[in-house]
Amino acid sequence: PDRRFEVESALASLCCENGDISGDVTKCFSAEHRFFAVLSDGMGSGRDAAFTSRLSSIFIEKLLTFSRETGVTLEMLNRFLLSRKEERFSTVDLLEIDFYTARANFIKAGAAASYVKRGTGLYRIASKTPPAGILGELAAEQTTITLSPGDSVVMFSDGVAPSEESDAWFAETLAFAKEKDARALAAYLMEEARRHHGAAKDDMSICVLDVHAA
Repeated sequence: PDRRFEVESALASLCCENGDISGDVTKCFSAEHRFFAVLSDGMGSGRDAAFTSRLSSIFIEKLLTFSRETGVTLEMLNRFLLSRKEERFSTVDLLEIDFYTARANFIKAGAAASYVKRGTGLYRIASKTPPAGILGELAAEQTTITLSPGDSVVMFSDGVAPSEESDAWFAETLAFAKEKDARALAAYLMEEARRHHGAAKDDMSICVLDVHAA
């Protein structure tokens, strides 16, 4: 059957002050009837963090392209990171959207919160879990909601806002944003984050996803 929904994606990123490569990686891809967005943040900064986050995001993309099991995929990633000689930790912020039902699964391991913007309302999705590669078993949390055409999902790394107390400014900025498309909203939010933080102490990444009727 034909898809009932489409997802438009836009990304914005900024390296930390004096950084030459971001430790954040964001990937958006489709597999069969599902859309995926994954934001991975390697612990620390610079090339080691970038290597871990890229490794994690590629691992997730390759496995989910051929598998329906997000839980199994993330558990395999956790075991893979644990098997490395060097300590390799990475946050995982994974969003899965069904093109037929608009059912969205938010799966977080050590990741910052996400927001769903629906009209003038905001819904915050958050968890308190450790990153992948720390514990023997991955302690990820899943939140499931059904999206509607016109909804915007905003995912971001902890360089933008690491906690509920510190992201109040971001929520207010997002709530009153007038930008109508994903690219404009991502650019606007990143500019506001840059202004809020001044010299960036951590890499910052923002992913905006707009849901449309097909």
